[in-house]
Order: sequence, then structure tokens, then C-alpha cells
Amino acid sequence: MKVGKQHVARIFLAGELIVFVGFYLFGTNGVYALLNLKSDICALQNQAAELKTDVAHLSSTLALQKKHPFFQEKIAREQLQMARSDEEIYLIQ
Repeated sequence: MKVGKQHVARIFLAGELIVFVGFYLFGTNGVYALLNLKSDICALQNQAAELKTDVAHLSSTLALQKKHPFFQEKIAREQLQMARSDEEIYLIQ
């Protein structure tokens, strides 16, 4: 059987098309890689939003602690284990 130039050109074109689709879908910058990056971006944006709310909560707590003496005393008692001179301290271990 004789293979003509058109037949060889069609086989070459089909091979090129397969390679192109392979790189387009599965390459380093292909569709699947871009979809993975997009999901990573969404996850990071959600994490950034959560961190912003945490920062807002912590800054409001810090503002309360600076203004009110009750919170200052609470920190001194719980974290620094301080007490007034007329109080007794019991540590439970």
C-alpha cells in the first residue's frame, strides 16, 4: 500500500493536535494547573479574611485592656500571677 503525502500530513497534524491538547490541559501552565491555582487563591483569600477578623477582635480586646482597670487587673492576676498585699494565693497543680 502506498502512503501519500496527504496521508502523512494528516498523521503529522493529528500528532501535533494530540501534543497541543496534552500541553494545553496537563502542561505546567495548563488548564488543570490554573484550576488548582484558582482554588489555592480562594483558600488563601478565605484565610486572609479570617485573619482580618482575628486582628480586629484582638485590637478591640487590646483597646479594652488599655482603657479599663478591670482587664489590667485580670491580666496581672492570671498571666503574671500577681495579687494584692492582703490576699493569699493558692496554686492548684
